[in-house]
Amino acid sequence: MKAEITDQKGLQRTIQIDVPTDYIKKTMDNTFKEIQKDVEVKGFRKGKAPLDIIKTKYKDYALKEARQDIISAGIDYAIKELDLKVFGPPSIHGKLEELSENTPYTFSFQTDIEPEIELKKYKGLKVSKPSVTVTDQEVEESLKSIQKSRMELTPVLEDRGAQEEDFVTIDFEGFVDGEKLQNGSAQGYRLQIGSKTFIPGFEEGLIGAKVGEERTLNLSFPEDYSPELAGKPVSFKVKIQKLEKPSYPPIDDKLAQDFLKDESKTLNDLKEQFKDFLTRQKEDQAKEVLKENVLNALVKENFVSDIPESLYKQQYQQILHNVHRELSQQGYPQNAIVEYEEKWREDLKKTAENLSKVFLLLEKIAEKENIQVEEKDLSLHLMKEAYAKQTQPDKILEEYKKNDSLNLLLRYLREEKTIQFLIDNAEITEEEKQKEQ
Repeated sequence: MKAEITDQKGLQRTIQIDVPTDYIKKTMDNTFKEIQKDVEVKGFRKGKAPLDIIKTKYKDYALKEARQDIISAGIDYAIKELDLKVFGPPSIHGKLEELSENTPYTFSFQTDIEPEIELKKYKGLKVSKPSVTVTDQEVEESLKSIQKSRMELTPVLEDRGAQEEDFVTIDFEGFVDGEKLQNGSAQGYRLQIGSKTFIPGFEEGLIGAKVGEERTLNLSFPEDYSPELAGKPVSFKVKIQKLEKPSYPPIDDKLAQDFLKDESKTLNDLKEQFKDFLTRQKEDQAKEVLKENVLNALVKENFVSDIPESLYKQQYQQILHNVHRELSQQGYPQNAIVEYEEKWREDLKKTAENLSKVFLLLEKIAEKENIQVEEKDLSLHLMKEAYAKQTQPDKILEEYKKNDSLNLLLRYLREEKTIQFLIDNAEITEEEKQKEQ
């Protein structure tokens, strides 16, 4: 065989393999012998049919099998012969020709090679972490959310129009460019004035309106709205069907007892529970911020010469998948998602580049520090996932095996273990005040 690099771009190499006829014939002979062992031919015991008959009967099949063996052997040969430190699986480049016993065979494949990675500093990374403080005001806001959840509505009997915090039941219809707005109409829709559920100006435009009154609201969609409507004028025809005012229970021991379903509890008990919950929530947020800061510092302090194209594409496609899924769940139409992708493409590319560098550096550190996923690491993860899904750990494991994704899980666990290693060895300072999330 002969292997030659015919093209290179960044870390990507295109390699041509030339296979002589004698190697092809030898491979074909071995292929026919393997077929002979396994097939049954009428008039002969299994494995005893003459090779001449096998060659005639199974020639086309043997050519396909031999071609695959030659390609696999050729790639292995080229990697060894050219001393390539490959990154990721190679892929065939160009069209594969049919194999012939009496003609030399040529094919090409592409592969990325490993980039140069220099670990300059990964222990003692200087990073900040948000401090975790729960204020009395935050606890009060949580209590108010319970209070609002126990709200009762009563009709407005006095002679007045809608005011802030009132609930109006409305029929409305939206128009853009003289045409009905898709998904822009409803009947019997209950809306609280001041909730900022609708675009700016809609709720404000209903203040003072009385039951039975009709109003036309000429507004504009915000500039940060979905791309196909951002900034456009819109007109809403609205009719008030019902006007109600809210009443709330007092924030006291009774509210705490109802919420906790325990008559022995007091308002202070409820405040303590909320404070504990908010503390845990902020601690989780602080851990995520710390993790992000550590990884950003890791990329900044160390050297990666280039990013393998295959890795970059994988990271970019995963980011796009997540963006499409999240925007779809928020109700964005497909054309709006495509516009969003176009608008933020450069930022998404930078994110993919950064994640690729993080992946390469974590792999290098895990290798250098001999960080391995142990049985207890896998078991703990399976138990947590099983608890969240209300099932058994062995069923979760079976699902990973069934989906052929166990190796992905093990890689994820190794990455997380490596990140924790970096955190454990970092120089962490607490910020005075936690940033708003």
